[in-house]
Amino acid sequence: MKEHKRMLIIAGGTGGHIIPAIAMSRELNGFEFTFICGKRKIEKQVYDAHGITPYTVDMGSFSIFRMISSSFAIFIKTFQFIRKNNFSCVVSAGSYVSLIPSAAALCLNKPLFLLEQDIQLGVTNKLLSFGAKAVFTGFQIKSIGVKNEKLIKTGHIVKRDILTDSHKCSDIQVPKDKKVILVMGGSQGSLNMTRMVIDSASKMKDIFIIAIAGMSSENFKNGPNILIMPYTIDMGYLYSISDLVVSRAGALSYAELLCAGKRALFIPLPTARNDHQTTNAAYYRRTHKQFDMLEEKDFTQNIFEKKVNDLLNHSPLKECHFEGIKTIKKEINKYV
Repeated sequence: MKEHKRMLIIAGGTGGHIIPAIAMSRELNGFEFTFICGKRKIEKQVYDAHGITPYTVDMGSFSIFRMISSSFAIFIKTFQFIRKNNFSCVVSAGSYVSLIPSAAALCLNKPLFLLEQDIQLGVTNKLLSFGAKAVFTGFQIKSIGVKNEKLIKTGHIVKRDILTDSHKCSDIQVPKDKKVILVMGGSQGSLNMTRMVIDSASKMKDIFIIAIAGMSSENFKNGPNILIMPYTIDMGYLYSISDLVVSRAGALSYAELLCAGKRALFIPLPTARNDHQTTNAAYYRRTHKQFDMLEEKDFTQNIFEKKVNDLLNHSPLKECHFEGIKTIKKEINKYV
């Protein structure tokens, strides 16, 4: 039997970084996978839900002071871990969690590959791109200072199970005479957005709300037409029963919604680095009529209700591609 090559995947911070990395590992064959992440509660939730036990480093929420004070210890720990396990290559999914372990991999001369799902290259990935063999991107992007030949568009990496109706959540009771709005606050919950949407949608007739509130779930309560969920792995089923999705404008959400063929109203995170979620949402709206955007500063009951009703009148298209995995595998195999 041919021995599998060993791949280290560095993916932490939020679900937007972790889930595409897990999806990639599910599609690649010929490798044995090990994951590294930080110690945030949401990281553990995501990995536990997928039956993965990652190697962890002592990094919680982002803090410049903490990064500086703990960087040497983390570098030594990950350097020793990578050397001991003799990985064939390393894939880094971005976020601050990836920076130091990826630097340790480069110091050990391990081939490094980057995953970038956003329209703009993230700060961590831009720094690491100078030593990386390739950057696999969801969009066709360019970045100042990064060689164009390193930027390889593969499309977004989504899990195939979002296309399946697995019924793990089939005990959800939705009244047949109501439209379902699925609110996705991301792994961190997006407390402000989720609260605004629930307050507004609950005033609309014939609406049932399912809110994935992440770390903010304890701030909300179930009601006759409101169901709060902290986290779920069964997005396929929730997409299948929803008529409209309200979400932050991360690239993972966009890719899944397009693949599942859903209508969506994107509300960008106003504090996102370089306001990249607003850039994302503007692009989504411009390229697909089933998507619209509403900035938090412009949010009112009337505007929200009008946008929801307008979107419900659009017939959504489905666009899903998995060919990019072949490109990723071909590129990695050049070096391992």
